Amino acid sequence: MKFNKEVVRLINQEYSMKELLAQMGVEVHRSMSIFCPFHPNTETKSAKYFEEDNSVYCWGEGRSYRPLDVLRILGIPDEKIIMGLSAAGKLTAENLAAKKEKKDQPVFKNEARAQALKKEYIKGRIDPIEYTKELLTLLS
Repeated sequence: MKFNKEVVRLINQEYSMKELLAQMGVEVHRSMSIFCPFHPNTETKSAKYFEEDNSVYCWGEGRSYRPLDVLRILGIPDEKIIMGLSAAGKLTAENLAAKKEKKDQPVFKNEARAQALKKEYIKGRIDPIEYTKELLTLLS
């Protein structure tokens, strides 16, 4: 699934890199230097965790990792990542929908259904996870 920039920003903001590293068995100490969990290396700490931008940089590979990268490395399906944001109340129809290049092209296959869902969600008649699932099926 391809996420728009707003959804990627939300994912990288809302999922804690430090918690993801802990799930991978990586301890982050005061120096923030870590053994890179993304390639085999048990002799030297070749990566650093950056708390201020919620990322890890690996000098061995010469690349940065953000939470979305780690979630995908861990094999978490994109739908489950989105459901996590939805359950936390972080997703709306506006930031879930990818921006279209042509302004006259609709974001949803059925705009009327998307608006009706939004009204039902706002009134509390459907829960956030169901709302998100429905919106995902309506994306163009």
